[in-house]
Amino acid sequence: TVRSYALEFSAMLTFAVSERVLTVNPLPNSRYLPRISKRTAIEDDAYLTRAELKALLDHVLPSPQVPYAIELAMTLVYTGMRREEAMALLVRDVNFHTQQIRVAPNTFRDGKSEAAERSIPWWAKLAAVLKPYIGDRPGHALLFPSVILKTQAQKNAPIQDITGTLTAAAKRAGIRKSLDHHILRHSYVSARLQMLHLSVTGTTLPVDAQLIVGEIGHSDETLIRRVYGHVTR
Repeated sequence: TVRSYALEFSAMLTFAVSERVLTVNPLPNSRYLPRISKRTAIEDDAYLTRAELKALLDHVLPSPQVPYAIELAMTLVYTGMRREEAMALLVRDVNFHTQQIRVAPNTFRDGKSEAAERSIPWWAKLAAVLKPYIGDRPGHALLFPSVILKTQAQKNAPIQDITGTLTAAAKRAGIRKSLDHHILRHSYVSARLQMLHLSVTGTTLPVDAQLIVGEIGHSDETLIRRVYGHVTR
């Protein structure tokens, strides 16, 4: 993405040179311009192994700023949601009867695409954490509301970031990778691609990439196949 923006900017500079506004375009030969990687697999430090995910979750601690840190971290790890999707969830999006979590546009978040609106099957460990956390809260309420803002309108806004919480947990767990929300999404896909499931015929098969596409809100499996080659190989 950075390279794409830089090349667009370079085209502007080239035009400026042609118009004699500038004498030279310094960008194409700049050592700061990101190079295209020849690797197709995601870098090892861009995702967590399942052992690292377990260690991370074991060391996530709530705080006054993020009292639901464990529940939110579990949601990110066990669904592969984008940050803005998880943080804009409403209580009614968590359905204990269908055992699914619904990702859909609401007043706090626009839909990124049609594929982004979806239902994600949940895992028993996530359900066990969310059920007591939700309790009898109303369906229209935010699942993870901000607790540090002052005005009533601000208190009705979703939390924006838990990078600090994740980084602190990683440090306690001895994980030396840079932690953010997106690495948990990468980790979810990596873990899912390594799993097996029981088919209707009773045989054990690798999880279909198309199934994962539906879970993470992509339109097709091209990106998964290209980016996660380290797993599919």
